[in-house]
Amino acid sequence: MMKISGGFIFMFNTFSYKNTADNVVVMSKDNYDAIMETLSVNSNDYLMRKLARGDEQFKNGGFKQHELITEDDND
Repeated sequence: MMKISGGFIFMFNTFSYKNTADNVVVMSKDNYDAIMETLSVNSNDYLMRKLARGDEQFKNGGFKQHELITEDDND
């Protein structure tokens, strides 16, 4: 099953029983960590304001485009 939350896509399996109190969600540690990080950021007003400000700057063209640097470029 896929669920989209805050721009992130989480993949997890659910096992459903007749009694919903016994339902179980199984997911990878990476997905769990991503959900916890998303919850942490979403609950932090300072970070959410910074993200909103960055979104506005991007929408208004307030960014510079650069070429990607590869490890070979540093030699």
